[in-house]
Amino acid sequence: MILSLRATATVAVLAVCALAVSGCGAPTRLADGSAAPPAAAQPTPQPLWPNWSQGARKRPAGDPAGKQPPPAPLADGPEVPEAGLAAVDPYEVLRADPRTKPFGKREKIHRPGQPGIRPPVLRDLTGDGSPS
Repeated sequence: MILSLRATATVAVLAVCALAVSGCGAPTRLADGSAAPPAAAQPTPQPLWPNWSQGARKRPAGDPAGKQPPPAPLADGPEVPEAGLAAVDPYEVLRADPRTKPFGKREKIHRPGQPGIRPPVLRDLTGDGSPS
Protein backbone atom coordinates (compact mmCIF):
# COMPACT_ATOMS: atom_id res chain seq x y z
CA MET A 1 0.00 0.00 0.00
CA ILE A 2 2.82 2.42 0.92
CA LEU A 3 4.62 1.55 -2.30
CA SER A 4 1.56 2.31 -4.43
CA LEU A 5 1.06 5.69 -2.67
CA ARG A 6 4.67 6.59 -3.38
CA ALA A 7 4.34 5.51 -6.97
CA THR A 8 1.14 7.52 -7.38
CA ALA A 9 2.75 10.58 -5.77
CA THR A 10 5.80 10.22 -7.98
CA VAL A 11 3.67 9.95 -11.11
CA ALA A 12 1.67 13.00 -10.04
CA VAL A 13 4.83 15.05 -9.43
CA LEU A 14 6.27 13.98 -12.78
CA ALA A 15 3.01 14.90 -14.54
CA VAL A 16 3.00 18.37 -12.97
CA CYS A 17 6.64 18.86 -13.94
CA ALA A 18 5.94 17.74 -17.49
CA LEU A 19 3.06 20.21 -17.76
CA ALA A 20 5.17 23.02 -16.35
CA VAL A 21 8.04 22.31 -18.75
CA SER A 22 5.73 21.96 -21.75
CA GLY A 23 4.39 25.51 -21.24
CA CYS A 24 0.72 24.96 -20.58
CA GLY A 25 0.16 28.70 -19.89
CA ALA A 26 -2.08 31.00 -21.87
CA PRO A 27 -1.65 30.60 -25.62
CA THR A 28 0.23 33.62 -26.97
CA ARG A 29 0.78 32.21 -30.44
CA LEU A 30 4.45 33.04 -30.12
CA ALA A 31 7.09 30.49 -30.93
CA ASP A 32 10.81 30.65 -31.38
CA GLY A 33 11.54 32.75 -34.43
CA SER A 34 7.99 33.99 -34.90
CA ALA A 35 7.16 37.69 -35.18
CA ALA A 36 5.62 39.49 -32.23
CA PRO A 37 2.22 41.12 -32.76
CA PRO A 38 2.32 44.84 -33.56
CA ALA A 39 2.23 47.18 -30.58
CA ALA A 40 -0.29 49.99 -30.48
CA ALA A 41 1.21 53.45 -30.22
CA GLN A 42 0.48 55.04 -26.88
CA PRO A 43 -1.02 58.52 -26.94
CA THR A 44 1.21 61.38 -25.93
CA PRO A 45 0.02 64.38 -23.95
CA GLN A 46 -1.06 67.35 -26.05
CA PRO A 47 -1.60 70.83 -24.66
CA LEU A 48 -5.24 71.88 -24.72
CA TRP A 49 -4.40 75.52 -25.36
CA PRO A 50 -1.01 75.45 -27.16
CA ASN A 51 -0.64 79.25 -27.30
CA TRP A 52 -1.34 79.53 -23.57
CA SER A 53 0.84 76.66 -22.37
CA GLN A 54 4.07 78.65 -22.27
CA GLY A 55 5.18 79.05 -18.68
CA ALA A 56 2.25 77.05 -17.32
CA ARG A 57 2.76 75.34 -13.99
CA LYS A 58 3.26 71.61 -14.17
CA ARG A 59 1.37 70.93 -10.93
CA PRO A 60 -1.46 72.72 -9.22
CA ALA A 61 -0.62 74.68 -6.09
CA GLY A 62 -0.99 72.64 -2.93
CA ASP A 63 -0.25 69.39 -4.75
CA PRO A 64 3.54 69.01 -4.36
CA ALA A 65 3.55 65.30 -5.16
CA GLY A 66 1.54 65.77 -8.37
CA LYS A 67 -1.16 63.40 -7.15
CA GLN A 68 -4.69 64.68 -7.13
CA PRO A 69 -7.70 62.54 -6.31
CA PRO A 70 -9.41 61.13 -9.41
CA PRO A 71 -12.36 63.12 -10.71
CA ALA A 72 -15.78 62.06 -9.52
CA PRO A 73 -19.10 62.48 -11.35
CA LEU A 74 -21.02 65.63 -10.44
CA ALA A 75 -24.23 64.89 -8.57
CA ASP A 76 -26.05 67.85 -10.13
CA GLY A 77 -24.12 67.93 -13.41
CA PRO A 78 -25.78 68.68 -16.72
CA GLU A 79 -27.09 65.86 -18.90
CA VAL A 80 -25.03 65.15 -22.02
CA PRO A 81 -27.32 65.41 -25.06
CA GLU A 82 -27.17 63.15 -28.11
CA ALA A 83 -24.97 65.72 -29.85
CA GLY A 84 -22.23 64.88 -27.33
CA LEU A 85 -20.01 66.91 -25.05
CA ALA A 86 -19.65 69.71 -27.58
CA ALA A 87 -23.30 70.62 -26.91
CA VAL A 88 -22.85 70.88 -23.12
CA ASP A 89 -22.68 74.43 -21.77
CA PRO A 90 -19.38 74.73 -19.84
CA TYR A 91 -21.00 77.21 -17.45
CA GLU A 92 -23.52 74.55 -16.40
CA VAL A 93 -20.61 72.30 -15.48
CA LEU A 94 -18.90 75.09 -13.52
CA ARG A 95 -22.08 75.87 -11.60
CA ALA A 96 -22.71 72.18 -10.82
CA ASP A 97 -19.32 71.67 -9.16
CA PRO A 98 -19.09 73.30 -5.71
CA ARG A 99 -15.34 73.83 -6.17
CA THR A 100 -15.76 75.79 -9.43
CA LYS A 101 -19.09 77.49 -8.78
CA PRO A 102 -17.45 80.92 -8.19
CA PHE A 103 -15.95 80.78 -11.69
CA GLY A 104 -19.38 80.40 -13.29
CA LYS A 105 -19.79 84.17 -13.48
CA ARG A 106 -16.56 84.91 -15.32
CA GLU A 107 -16.60 85.72 -19.02
CA LYS A 108 -15.23 83.49 -21.76
CA ILE A 109 -11.88 84.57 -23.13
CA HIS A 110 -10.41 83.84 -26.53
CA ARG A 111 -6.76 84.79 -26.12
CA PRO A 112 -4.11 84.61 -23.42
CA GLY A 113 -3.50 87.47 -21.03
CA GLN A 114 -7.11 88.01 -19.99
CA PRO A 115 -8.87 86.82 -16.85
CA GLY A 116 -11.79 84.52 -17.49
CA ILE A 117 -12.84 81.09 -18.65
CA ARG A 118 -10.93 79.48 -21.50
CA PRO A 119 -13.00 77.92 -24.27
CA PRO A 120 -13.66 74.19 -23.98
CA VAL A 121 -11.33 71.95 -25.98
CA LEU A 122 -12.41 68.42 -26.88
CA ARG A 123 -10.06 65.66 -28.06
CA ASP A 124 -10.77 62.32 -29.71
CA LEU A 125 -10.02 59.91 -26.86
CA THR A 126 -11.64 56.83 -28.36
CA GLY A 127 -10.17 56.89 -31.87
CA ASP A 128 -13.54 57.12 -33.58
CA GLY A 129 -12.69 60.48 -35.19
CA SER A 130 -15.15 62.40 -33.03
CA PRO A 131 -13.90 64.73 -30.30
CA SER A 132 -17.02 64.23 -28.19
